Amino acid sequence: MPDLPTRRQREAEIAAALLLLFNRWEHRDWDTSAFQLDFQEELQNHFANAYVDAAGQFATQQGVELEVADQAARWEAQFLPVLAGEVAKTTPGLPGAFSAERAALIAATEVTRTITSAEIALGAYLLVLPPEAGGRKLTPFWWTEDDGLVCPVCLPLNGEPQDQWPFEFPQGPPAHPNCRCFLTWEEVS
Repeated sequence: MPDLPTRRQREAEIAAALLLLFNRWEHRDWDTSAFQLDFQEELQNHFANAYVDAAGQFATQQGVELEVADQAARWEAQFLPVLAGEVAKTTPGLPGAFSAERAALIAATEVTRTITSAEIALGAYLLVLPPEAGGRKLTPFWWTEDDGLVCPVCLPLNGEPQDQWPFEFPQGPPAHPNCRCFLTWEEVS
């Protein structure tokens, strides 16, 4: 499957929400717990929306109908506190911690993670469906953007099936901050 058509839109929405959050915190006394709660409140539903987009595109490509809004909300409820903790841990004393560039970097990286998470979850779901309901075994293949900006970490993974990258990147893309890679899926017997 090609990369998510709404990726740039979701990245922009998340980067804008992060920038609002960063602007509120730029001149405040640092409080990790309060920042994490504020982070989660500001970004609530943004990642779930990206997950729904990715899961919907995946389901359409696979010819199955799935209701994924509840699954997306559950995934976000687990994902967002972890991300908030990671961002909070790296923010104090970081030059440019509250910049638009950092907001865009986080957004791009985490939208990639969200898309991959949705697809991996649905690929696993198709394994347990009976064949008459669309069940089948799919293998993900790693793809890079087709441009001159591909990094030396991702370039060797381009076009490789999951069995070539599970030890280093067991959850698939992103391989690093600002990773633009994505998965395609092929049925295997």
